[in-house]
Amino acid sequence: SEMGEKRRRSQKEEADSAEKKKVKRGEEEETEVDSKREKKMRKEEEQIVEVEEVEKKKEKKKKRKSEVEGDEESSSSSIDIFDEISTSSLIDDELIGRLKAFLNDNKDDDSSVVSIRSRASSVPFLSSLLCAYHATRSDADRSIFECLQVLERQYAVNLSALSPLVFDARAKENYDKLKELGRFLHIKLTPDQVLEWLDPQQLWTTTIMGDHPRMGEKQSQLYDSKFVLRLLLSVVQPGSELSCRLFVDRNCLALAFSSASSADEETRRLAMVMLQRFLSLLMELKTDDFAEKSMVVYLIRLFKSSLETEATRVTHVISHFFARVSKLLLNPAHAVYAPICAFLTLKPAIELNQVPELFKLLLSSSTEHFEAEQTWLLNLLTAALVHEKDYRVMQNRSSLRLICSLFASCLSRMDTRKGALGVLKAVASIPAAAYDALIKQNMAAWIAATMQRPSLTRWEVIYLGEIFTLLLENARVYGRGRNGAAVGLALAKITVHSVTRRLGAGGITAADTVAYGHIEKAEKCILREWIASPEANGESTVVN
Repeated sequence: SEMGEKRRRSQKEEADSAEKKKVKRGEEEETEVDSKREKKMRKEEEQIVEVEEVEKKKEKKKKRKSEVEGDEESSSSSIDIFDEISTSSLIDDELIGRLKAFLNDNKDDDSSVVSIRSRASSVPFLSSLLCAYHATRSDADRSIFECLQVLERQYAVNLSALSPLVFDARAKENYDKLKELGRFLHIKLTPDQVLEWLDPQQLWTTTIMGDHPRMGEKQSQLYDSKFVLRLLLSVVQPGSELSCRLFVDRNCLALAFSSASSADEETRRLAMVMLQRFLSLLMELKTDDFAEKSMVVYLIRLFKSSLETEATRVTHVISHFFARVSKLLLNPAHAVYAPICAFLTLKPAIELNQVPELFKLLLSSSTEHFEAEQTWLLNLLTAALVHEKDYRVMQNRSSLRLICSLFASCLSRMDTRKGALGVLKAVASIPAAAYDALIKQNMAAWIAATMQRPSLTRWEVIYLGEIFTLLLENARVYGRGRNGAAVGLALAKITVHSVTRRLGAGGITAADTVAYGHIEKAEKCILREWIASPEANGESTVVN
């Protein structure tokens, strides 16, 4: 029995041992399977990563290739447009339009900016643009100026390499020498030569008529003030050998004064910078002396001290006054020189909301120069009445009634009467002023009564008829209240028959043909609707 017991125990131990070995073998097999599975998964992951890296490399390569192709395409197109302009003898509007569109399309692309900057900085390209430019306000010249601005501001092209930036076909010889000799050997134009480059008559027209509505169709006769002011700034640098008297005589100082009434703030700031630099140049000891130098210095200081802020927009009445006085100072023999100089030295600053020396000049007590003094101020007002604010300044002293009485006076001579008619026409051309003159100043009735005077010439009658038609038409379109519309129409109906009857009392001359045209316009204006503007309000009405 003991032997049997031992045998059973040994058999049991062997069975347990075999079972343990079997379990251990199963665990080892599972571990091996798991390790193989992990290796397989790791291998698959590595393959996926390799595939992704290959795809990324392909995408990068493809992207790099497309960028290179795009750069080459833009570079080739830029080379085409720049070479075309550089070699073209005639740059038309279509070519400038393509250049403008190309510059605007690529100004935000850094790689294109670098490429275009290198091409646009070449002297042949810039000189071709400037030779096609006339510095006027025509559409073609504005497009060229905008291209130059974009090149300078967006592409950082250094335009000072060609300074001074003279323009039009006359500049070709200067730029050809620059291309031939280079910047260091080329002899630049002197400041006086730059002043002589500008047409003084065109500068004066820009000064006096630059903001006037009736110059809308004659923009090619006006200089672009922004460009001309920048050009003049390059010749009034400290130490410049500029002839200061020539600067004043050729209307450059007058342009700076008139630009102070520009609606564009940048233009006003350019004007103020130029006034300050010219003043500093006048104060330098080595600056050439001329007899009127002290008065010019005083005039600039008086203007600057009268401004509330640096870039204050003054009315055209004030800016035109200083522009005309700057020319007057060079002519002491002028009849208005003495009273104007006396006025300038009277106060340390002038009132910006008053017409300077209105009563003293219009009601002149001079026995010799009363007519010259009257016409000087009337011509100033005729050109300076551009906007509603200018009319407000004039009306601060009831100037319209004074001018009407001056025209009707038997003591007034023909030049004075012509000047008065010019002012009345300027008033009638501004809608807000025309409405005020019709409703509050009763100007239509005054015209109707004055036209009946037998002492008037036929020319004066027709001129008054033109003023009457302008007055009615501009008062009709002005945004006013409903009561104002009704009153304006009533006043027009009361006076129109008297005016048209006087205009039609002529013959069949060319002047009378013009008169009949005024009759037709006045009658049509009466037949149209005088309806109040929906957005009209009482505060917009000009108040005396």
